[in-house]
Amino acid sequence: MYRIITTVGTSLITNYMNIEPKYPNGYVNINDMWRELNELTVKDVELEYEEVVNDIKKVLTNYWIKGLRKKQDGSWYESDEYNEDCCAEIKTLLEFYKKEKERINKDFEIEVLLIATDTASSTLAAKLIKENISNFNKNIRVINDVIVVKGLQTEDFGKFNNEGIDELFDRLLKIVKETEKINKENSKKRNNSNENEIKTIINISGGYKALIPYMTIFAQVYNIESIYIYEDSNSLITIPPLPIQIDWAFAELYYPYLSDPALNRDVKKQKYLAEKGLLKRRGEDEDYNRTSLGSFFCNAIDNNLHVSKNVMGYFFEYKLYEYYVESMYPNEYSKVSHSEYIENQEIDLIIRPYEQNKDYIAIEVKPIKAITDEYSFMKLKEKIIRHKKAMKEYGQPIEYHLCLYTPDERNFNELTNENENIKNARKKVRIQIKSLRELRKIFEDTDVQFKAFIIKAKYNIDEKDRIINKYMKDANPYQQLMKDKLVYGKNFKEIYF
Repeated sequence: MYRIITTVGTSLITNYMNIEPKYPNGYVNINDMWRELNELTVKDVELEYEEVVNDIKKVLTNYWIKGLRKKQDGSWYESDEYNEDCCAEIKTLLEFYKKEKERINKDFEIEVLLIATDTASSTLAAKLIKENISNFNKNIRVINDVIVVKGLQTEDFGKFNNEGIDELFDRLLKIVKETEKINKENSKKRNNSNENEIKTIINISGGYKALIPYMTIFAQVYNIESIYIYEDSNSLITIPPLPIQIDWAFAELYYPYLSDPALNRDVKKQKYLAEKGLLKRRGEDEDYNRTSLGSFFCNAIDNNLHVSKNVMGYFFEYKLYEYYVESMYPNEYSKVSHSEYIENQEIDLIIRPYEQNKDYIAIEVKPIKAITDEYSFMKLKEKIIRHKKAMKEYGQPIEYHLCLYTPDERNFNELTNENENIKNARKKVRIQIKSLRELRKIFEDTDVQFKAFIIKAKYNIDEKDRIINKYMKDANPYQQLMKDKLVYGKNFKEIYF
């Protein structure tokens, strides 16, 4: 089975408008309707309240999508068949099916996901494709509602660049991950067989031409095949995943300054990332923020690189592993286990006086975002509740530690200042304290003592280290991070709340 992501432009409508001089007879002029359509919103088209939406649909359905065919010499004639040349999106899907059927010599299914721009015309074109594609070929169907990407239009470049591309990459990534999840689950059911695996393909024939480079980059980075067809050609162009890779050495060196540009400040590196189009800022006194390309690059690193946020938690787990063994309770707790499962729930670290003793301390390690961002906090809260339930069956710990890490020195200091007046603290700090208090309530009906600690994650190389060791000047930021030992009161403190 194939799942084909298809971007949709307006060619289904504009191709009909442009064919007027060649139309056999019975042509219905929709120029005034087109102008009226472009004054509508996406919601107007989705709800079909406006008369002009249905009027255009009727004309295109009766006089263009069906009822007309193209000869080899480029002329047109009336026909009861469906018009395979009505738009690039449909033509590409049909040609791909024909080509693939010849190769495998059997019928198969294509699931289509349509991505429209944030315009009334593109949304209407996508709706028409959805309603008619199975009439062209019963084995091709659109499986979801039309996906309208907010900010993805060509009228406002700022909105396109700052909002539209980010949203596009986000939607594409969700589709890819969802398909990977389905394939993984199906593979387990078939005892790891790849039979009937869903293959994702990107159809870049439709949509605005400005999207093609972004879609192509996405496809290459995520190892996805692309298909394309020219409007006046029947030749399908297939672009396989090429042996192109991100410069992982570059990614490793610059990832901290790209993932958290407002926290990890290095003027030279940030300026360089801005020159590469990955960071931007509005004014000299403003913080750097990621561009759309920067966000995409960061997402690619998160999914592939060993220093990404997906893996960074493990770094800190092992740093804490070392710390708990050597410094936290050196005489009382001698047994430390990593990634231990209790009743099918993974606990990052568990420390015990000796191996089989149930008198233990459970430790969860998370980035500071886990208590700052609402969505991340809800996930963390649900996880701790699951831990509590699992540990109740096993035997409750005497303490539950939440260890948070952050490169934000200011946030580190604010959360560990016992005399800080929370009412006068920054909004972010108040949110974090409120989150910790809410997590503490999870254990209020038990004897478990909930504690929170914070680690200051230092990426930048100390100037004194650069002076002492000239080879440190070009060292990547993780050398400093891993070189720093945790010292209570310096870069590791308890948060009192």
